[in-house]
Amino acid sequence: MTNKQLHYFATAFVALTLSVLAACGNKGGNNQPPVVNPLPQGYQQCMNCQNINGPVFFTAESLDFTGIIRLNWVFVGQNVLQNGLYYSGQTITPGTYVGLTATSGSAQINQSINLGYCMVPAGGYNLSTIQAGQWSYGIATNLVIQLTGPAQILIAFNGQVAGSGYLGSGQLSSSTNPVGRMFGNLQIQSVNGVNCQQIITVQ
Repeated sequence: MTNKQLHYFATAFVALTLSVLAACGNKGGNNQPPVVNPLPQGYQQCMNCQNINGPVFFTAESLDFTGIIRLNWVFVGQNVLQNGLYYSGQTITPGTYVGLTATSGSAQINQSINLGYCMVPAGGYNLSTIQAGQWSYGIATNLVIQLTGPAQILIAFNGQVAGSGYLGSGQLSSSTNPVGRMFGNLQIQSVNGVNCQQIITVQ
């Protein structure tokens, strides 16, 4: 190898080495923590709410038949649905959304309720999600919520969007309205850790 070829080879080798070092210099050197989206208020204790980052798509009120229990709650979901479609905030409706859902809000219990094994104290409560449920075209299933106030109340909820304010006879469901009523079963699982397993229907 001539001196000219050797000089050319050495120059090329140095240039190649410097370009490799420049390209790899930042790998592993980023000490920034990963970006984690905080859970919305009301979902901090939820075990499977991490991907629920969409807007509120339904605002609801629910009452039991006697008017003792009143729930004011909002439902949120995921921006990306299970089939991969993306919804903008304007196009998610209770009747079109399919995916995980979580809820938050408030509850008012106007008088204490004796459920046999456990007593539900009267008062105002914060409502939060403990386990996200499944929402499918206006029907919510397997949602676990907690009421926190005069007592800690653990509740499983299965229900659906009511088509009208009072569910009169012959009225049909319409789940396109972003504000309305939820009806279904509140299965009170425990009050302050005391097992209940009692069902209260709301609408």
